[in-house]
Amino acid sequence: MARAFGEALAIQMVVGNSAVVPTSLTTPAATLTSVLTMGIGNTVMGTVDNNVLWSLALVLLLMSLAFNSVIKLITKERGKKKTMHAKKLDKLATAVLYTIAGIIVTILASLILYILVRGLPHVSWSFLTGKSSSYQAGGGIGIQLYNSFFLLVITLFISVPLSMGAGIYLAEYAKKRSCYQLRSYLY
Repeated sequence: MARAFGEALAIQMVVGNSAVVPTSLTTPAATLTSVLTMGIGNTVMGTVDNNVLWSLALVLLLMSLAFNSVIKLITKERGKKKTMHAKKLDKLATAVLYTIAGIIVTILASLILYILVRGLPHVSWSFLTGKSSSYQAGGGIGIQLYNSFFLLVITLFISVPLSMGAGIYLAEYAKKRSCYQLRSYLY
């Protein structure tokens, strides 16, 4: 859950969280998860705004279930059929996946380069350590930076012992049969 929430926030920061239809790759946009993370804590329970956000959450859940069901169906069907050209099919799928990965890496590299070129000249020590200003130009990100590191440390103190304990339990004490079922939930 924390991983999904972190990824949603990272996507939110990258895409700009603006509720408009993007006209190019560099214009801001908003995703369902970013609308949910930004809005759910700022609404009163029972209001129209809150009900809309819960409806968005339901739509997101149904989309996830549909995608997971389709993937399960495809992998189940693929496992049943025995083809004569499995090696050719495997090579083709590998080539397609490498091509998609290359395109994604190129897009990410260009976005990082764009962010560095546009943002690096504006980064200074006073920007990194100063307080943010809501009603005037300028300010800094000192408080937000501190809060991010604080949450990171708290998350590490909670997740590292928990994950180490779960790993030790699964490796040493869990029955093999129940272990497979639990691992499928964890991955």
